[in-house]
Amino acid sequence: MQWGKYANIELDFGYDKRTNTFRLWSYSDRNYVAHIRIGFVDKGYWSLIGNDSINKDIPANRATMNFFRFDGMWPNLMPSNWQVLVVHEFGHALGLDHEHQRQACNAEFRWSRGPNGELSVYQVFERTYGWSKDDTDLNLKPIEEGSIALRSIPDRKSIMFYAMPAQAFFKGRDSICFIEQENRAISIMDAQGAAMAYPKNATQAVALSLLRDRGTAELMLLKDNNRESAGSIATGLSVVERNAIRNRYDTLIESQKPLMYIHIQNEKDREIARILQGESVKAGFIAPGIENVSIKGLKSGKVTQVRFFRDSDKGYAMEAADIIKTTTGDKDVEVLQIKHLANKVSRNLVEVWFP
Repeated sequence: MQWGKYANIELDFGYDKRTNTFRLWSYSDRNYVAHIRIGFVDKGYWSLIGNDSINKDIPANRATMNFFRFDGMWPNLMPSNWQVLVVHEFGHALGLDHEHQRQACNAEFRWSRGPNGELSVYQVFERTYGWSKDDTDLNLKPIEEGSIALRSIPDRKSIMFYAMPAQAFFKGRDSICFIEQENRAISIMDAQGAAMAYPKNATQAVALSLLRDRGTAELMLLKDNNRESAGSIATGLSVVERNAIRNRYDTLIESQKPLMYIHIQNEKDREIARILQGESVKAGFIAPGIENVSIKGLKSGKVTQVRFFRDSDKGYAMEAADIIKTTTGDKDVEVLQIKHLANKVSRNLVEVWFP
């Protein structure tokens, strides 16, 4: 359900209050009872991508998402990262691909055994996870980037990113596609992608339309990396024209980042506010400055507050609260919606108010 904070979509599990039961399906069903059918018997954790779940070529008695043995392990024997696994697989169901299957990561993997006996990526994953060559290809080989590919480099904070052994990469731990541990939360870029795929407001819908209309051309320009290629849409464009398209694309993406205003009441809080500003920018926010609002006579609450206005920005407010807790150690952070001002806000916006 965490995806619903950002994406304009509701997941309906068919809950019946009278019987306290949910919608069920079985491997003997002949009728399609749900778009997403969750199984527990096939090995591994996986999901079909987006509309593949409603493809009528997939029989009604086949699972479209799988969590091996979760039904038998609930609740005491569940793996510690079970929630991450669930959010990851539902990201696939909404249409998100693996972040590490971008073209940028293709050149990072050691696909063949190295000259000094270094293991190939196939050997690494066979030894680590027992994967076959087909399993490795399915989960690592590059895929065509879709219409909501927000940038050409991988988002290292994405919940759709695998944490993989360093020996799978030519550069080891220095690879741009290596992360030490799996990400345990939806990143800002994940949220942007989900919001643009399922817009909650007119601003997001217009941005999505621009991306879909111009995205193919612009993304091909980004992929070409200033090199002419046969049949490329970029062929024949001057450097100035290419840069103009890139700048337009970058401006569009930048405009979708959530904006964070930071307010303090006392100058003694400016240093911790600067640290918060830096961490927020790393997480994907635009945090332009820190203002001492006591000069204007504006009052804060008794605890640190994250204020938001539109319903669609609640997820960003929750993300900001988590960053504050991690950065300042302050566990008492209030997330507050100022609903009567929502119609005056035209973009993704949250405000941080120190007490």
